[in-house]
Amino acid sequence: MPVVCGTTGWLEKLPEVKATCLEKHQAFLYASNFSIGVNIFFALNQRLAELMAGQTSYSVRMEEIHHTQKKDAPSGTAITLAEQIIDKLPGKSGWVNDATQDPPNSISIPNG
Repeated sequence: MPVVCGTTGWLEKLPEVKATCLEKHQAFLYASNFSIGVNIFFALNQRLAELMAGQTSYSVRMEEIHHTQKKDAPSGTAITLAEQIIDKLPGKSGWVNDATQDPPNSISIPNG
C-alpha cells in the first residue's frame, strides 16, 4: 500500500521504512511539512544558507517558538531548516535541542 507521511518523532527509523518499501515495491512519500508556504520558506532558507556560507564572522542559531509544548521537539520543520543550513555551511555538522548547549559545530534549536 502506498504511504504518504508527514509525522515526526520516528525519523531514526526512516532508512528502515524506505528499505522495506523498496523491498515490497511500494511507494513512500515523506515530508516534514506539506504546506506550500513552508516549502517556499525551505527554498529561501537553502538560498540564504548558500549566501551566508562565506560569511565566517556570522553564526547561525534557531529558536522554535510555535510548538513549545510539542513532545517530539524540535518539530520536523525546524529539523529540516537546520539540516538545510548544515548542508550549506562549512563547519556545521549537526543540531542540538538544548538551550544550555551551543557547540560551535552545531546549530542550537531551543524551544522558546
